[in-house]
Amino acid sequence: MNDKYMNELNNVSRDMHKNYNGIYLTDNEVNILKNNGFDVNKYSNVKELMFDLEEALEENENDELDMILSSIVEFNYYHNTNK
Repeated sequence: MNDKYMNELNNVSRDMHKNYNGIYLTDNEVNILKNNGFDVNKYSNVKELMFDLEEALEENENDELDMILSSIVEFNYYHNTNK
């Protein structure tokens, strides 16, 4: 395979969401959460993580955590809400 194709595959795989007990996160989101004291493996569902993120954001403003929370809320709405 040529280098351009391999680079594109690597970029796509980096952006793919991985499942952590029904919580879909990118590697970047997981790293940001870890850097802010969140262990994604301790949560048994997405609502627990959303609750803890909301509490953390009430105490301290953090743009990265706010963006992750928004992403999780949107993903949860479109994938787990009966329409």
